[in-house]
Amino acid sequence: MSPAIIQGLDAFFRARSWADLEPMPAEQRNKIHPYTRKWAEGGAKLSGNDVIRGFNQSMELRRLAALLFGKLDYIVSPTAPIPAFAAERASPGDDPERPFEHICFTVPWNFTEQPAVSINAAFTKSGLPIGVQIIGRRFDDHGVLKLAKAWETARGPITNWPRPPN
Repeated sequence: MSPAIIQGLDAFFRARSWADLEPMPAEQRNKIHPYTRKWAEGGAKLSGNDVIRGFNQSMELRRLAALLFGKLDYIVSPTAPIPAFAAERASPGDDPERPFEHICFTVPWNFTEQPAVSINAAFTKSGLPIGVQIIGRRFDDHGVLKLAKAWETARGPITNWPRPPN
């Protein structure tokens, strides 16, 4: 994921979301989480060219994935570039101007239709789970699941899941 791709996807989805929100009556629109509403409102300022350029970044992502999986069978990566963040936040920085940075390892596979699975790999020092993601070639869902099962078998059972405070 390059900054240009992230920015392009952000522009396209802001405009698409604003197209859904803009016709809503104000009282209905005001029920949407303020973060999401502010993010989508940014789509109103984008030109048609900005939106198409943003959409074209999804096509660039598909092209890059096709090249990559022409050489590889699987990718193993972190699920996220950061540990878990507070559940009350919409994103780690709670900044609608930077909505995608924390999902940069998962977004590509959603757009390129690659099967992917996230499983627990380890825990942070504070006991929160750390995910590992296994991505495969398009339509190789079975292979991805087999590799995930092999990973889980090699890792062994998890006995120390975090418990919510009482």
